[in-house]
Amino acid sequence: VDYVEANGKTYQQIALEIHEKPEVSNYEFFASKRLADQIKSVGFEVEMPAAGHRTGFAASYKSGKPGPVMVFLAEYDALPGLAQEPVSRHCPKEGPGHGCGHNLLGTACAGAAVALKERMEREQISGTVRVYGCPAEEIVIGKIRMNEQGVFDELSAAVTWHPFDRNRVSYD
Repeated sequence: VDYVEANGKTYQQIALEIHEKPEVSNYEFFASKRLADQIKSVGFEVEMPAAGHRTGFAASYKSGKPGPVMVFLAEYDALPGLAQEPVSRHCPKEGPGHGCGHNLLGTACAGAAVALKERMEREQISGTVRVYGCPAEEIVIGKIRMNEQGVFDELSAAVTWHPFDRNRVSYD
């Protein structure tokens, strides 16, 4: 049984918890701590706060042998006025919400990073896996400030995803 199959319900629960406690940019205290705590619980070293963001974190797993540095970019901020019941139809409610699905985005990136770590351990693959908790994505400052702090300087590749109405690779 792979990590995703064995732990999918845990990450589904985390996504729902973050959905139920939406926090706007730079105030993502619950979401960032919840994700950082989960990643730490499975063997990542976690720095929090990170890169000048009080709600940012930097998590790292090193195989012990030099290799590529793979980074997953977890976002978790909500938008004002977009609260929605966790159902597949339009069912708005008052307050901020995850209209863009960042509760899913951040949680899936964290889960994917842990799954990669587990595979690297099992197959003795060299390299480093990092998860960067990227706050304030909705106001377009999180990753900019992180870049100014040099957190992207050593990476080999960065991966993120975003809910959308079709599958595509984006170079935005």
